[in-house]
Amino acid sequence: MVDLRSDQPFGFRGFPDASPLPDDIVRLVDTTMLYAPRSGGVRRYLNSKRAWLAANRPSVHHTLVVPGARDAYDGQGRVSIYAAPLPFGDGYRWPVVKQAWMERLKKPVQKRWAAIYSQFDQAVAPSRFIAGRLIEAGVPNAIGLPLGVDVDIFNPRRGNRAALRAKLGLRADHRILVFAGRPAREKRLEVLVEAVERLGEPYVLLLVGAGGGAPVSDRVICMDYQRDPQALAAILAGCDAFVHANDNEPFGLVVLEAMACGLPVIGVAAGGVAESVDASVGELASASEAKAMAEAVESVFARGAEALGQAARLRAEERHGWDSVFRTLCQIYGKLTGAAGFSEAGPAIRH
Repeated sequence: MVDLRSDQPFGFRGFPDASPLPDDIVRLVDTTMLYAPRSGGVRRYLNSKRAWLAANRPSVHHTLVVPGARDAYDGQGRVSIYAAPLPFGDGYRWPVVKQAWMERLKKPVQKRWAAIYSQFDQAVAPSRFIAGRLIEAGVPNAIGLPLGVDVDIFNPRRGNRAALRAKLGLRADHRILVFAGRPAREKRLEVLVEAVERLGEPYVLLLVGAGGGAPVSDRVICMDYQRDPQALAAILAGCDAFVHANDNEPFGLVVLEAMACGLPVIGVAAGGVAESVDASVGELASASEAKAMAEAVESVFARGAEALGQAARLRAEERHGWDSVFRTLCQIYGKLTGAAGFSEAGPAIRH
């Protein structure tokens, strides 16, 4: 994701060119490849960011540029640029020719992506982990700013433990470990399955949207991808703990969503997840392998999963609510641009 500001009109081939903006209006452009009909956290984050800016920073002209089935402009600030579907990519797309995408963003195409980032006044990454990788690649000013979560939608009050267990055919004493996400190799689903096999009774593993990529086990229950975030929140809030075995996760928005639902999180002491999770809200396994994950799960329940989940909810509210996250982000934008629109409400604009 790259935040762009330009004093020049921002136009797209095939779309109406934007006219120059008044002095008190700033133009902000977000672009990402991780935006698809079935994508979760990144899509929710960007849509929530657009809504928050519209309500709280009306003098910021926000444009979202994402891959799509064709070049299109919705008239409301969202531009899609054709990108080919990835084989077995679950709706995700990637440009066939990077040059075509970059031309539409009015930025020069460089041989190394780090050279592109280095041209911006500020690179903002979703975690210190990714910021560190950018710095190593030659982007010296990269900073890590954690993403956020809608703490009203993802809320413990949405959960009904008894109803979820009845729906899944489980007993009241079953401990439900849950993971929600894409059935991708890097999610390390085989580690989660082997871990729950090691744990045995009364543990079960619920995979939401990810079951197609997991080994078959009688301790694993698979549910379909949940397009409605409220439906996902209800499922998460009815479980006992969230598990995440990816040791190279850039950030892990679903981890925040689980924490906001009042779940302790068991992750790996590596990547972006390790920045959101510690012993006060869950447990970090020493490695992404079944024995370490199973031991981390047992530690959480031995120390009190319910209390850890309450602490996780509090952390999500205090550190990762939309208002807190976007106010901090606007401070960064305001410092870079000197534009008052990022620090106070300005005149409303029309896309």
